[in-house]
Amino acid sequence: MEFQPGQRAQGLWLRNSGDAPIHAQVRVQHWSQTDHKDTLDPTHNIVASPPFIAIAPHAEQLVRIVPVEPPTDTEQAYRLLIDELPETQSDGAPKPAGLTFLIRYSIPIFLSATSAVPSNPDHSSGRDTPITDLAGLQATLNIPSPSDRTGTLVVTNTGRQHIKISELAFLNTRGSKTILSKGLLGYVLPHSQMSWTLHDLPAPATLSNGKFEGKINEDLGAQELPITIRLP
Repeated sequence: MEFQPGQRAQGLWLRNSGDAPIHAQVRVQHWSQTDHKDTLDPTHNIVASPPFIAIAPHAEQLVRIVPVEPPTDTEQAYRLLIDELPETQSDGAPKPAGLTFLIRYSIPIFLSATSAVPSNPDHSSGRDTPITDLAGLQATLNIPSPSDRTGTLVVTNTGRQHIKISELAFLNTRGSKTILSKGLLGYVLPHSQMSWTLHDLPAPATLSNGKFEGKINEDLGAQELPITIRLP
């Protein structure tokens, strides 16, 4: 979910496809990254309404997300948390103890910077040309030894908008592709650094003769990623 400057609110529909009612708490927390870890903290900069919901079986509930602070010159990141609450009996008492799985949904929210380029572009033309600028991305793949097939990818984002990396792969000079992450690898927030362990890498000696590629943000097509290989 992304808010452009001047956008006052967005709505999110939640549907209960089950046969029992669902009760949940809805809240927004500020999202930051420190020491290669995600951190969530309470915030009053965005309001989720209603904060508690009850959805009948096969029914829907609208949740409104309303920013209350104006945009800044750097994108602000948040997470919308939807936590399922334990089911209660008709008298309001908790149900007897047993094995219960409660679901949490965590949805990214971005408040775009002033004069920012949307990271969710209009793909109505159907084109798959990558359009996200990677000027703020710096990446290094640290491999412990020349024989190791596992490495640590460290990505630094010096830009003002988040970077979302998906479907990371390595292509050798023959065009053979090695999939390194299926689907989402992760996010790097503005002025932050994150790292991930990559397994089943090609032989390190071959990495300098190919290229890495991946999908960035909501681009339909993949593009080459500037990843530096670092060996002892």
